[in-house]
Amino acid sequence: MSIRDGGSIPSIYNEEGRMSEKKNRIIVDIDNTLWDFASVLYGKISHYGVPEPSEWHGDFYKRYFSLEQLMTYVDEIHNEQDDRYPPFPDAVNFLSSLRKKGCHITIASLRNPNKRDVTEKWLKVHGLVYDELYLVPDKSILFDNHHAIVDDDPRTLDKAIIKGLIATGLKFAWNKNSNHTLFSRLTDVLEHLNKSDCCRD
Repeated sequence: MSIRDGGSIPSIYNEEGRMSEKKNRIIVDIDNTLWDFASVLYGKISHYGVPEPSEWHGDFYKRYFSLEQLMTYVDEIHNEQDDRYPPFPDAVNFLSSLRKKGCHITIASLRNPNKRDVTEKWLKVHGLVYDELYLVPDKSILFDNHHAIVDDDPRTLDKAIIKGLIATGLKFAWNKNSNHTLFSRLTDVLEHLNKSDCCRD
């Protein structure tokens, strides 16, 4: 159950009741972090004359349609998300490597909470390991119990830095001019997290 659905903020205690180390807790985004959401969205909205994702910045869509229209397309993509939409080639290894190092992986997304079932199915179908899944309106409500975040949204990364988290992710047109440490592949993100001593062996 998501926080928006009345669930609680993730506990800092593990199943045995022992406090889990904040250092080992990492938040990982889904869209444009574990898979190429932007390209699929572009396929849905290109007929509006929207530029390609390589030119997207901020609220690029406002010139073409409303937020409500955008969310209709976003929800449609999430409903369709199955084996047709594979993760990035290094996504499985990225998550499994974090798990092997002892990381507690919290998958967090801003997507509609009623997409939880299809989201869980997609993660399972593609072998993407995680410990908790939260569909929340604002990921910052998870920050107090986590040490790092991997995300593409510069606004989310800004909030994470203020809270003292290690903040990184993949580089895209909409975040490349931010001051965050971003990379072209999840393999490089993993190396950065390892150097930052994000998780313990």
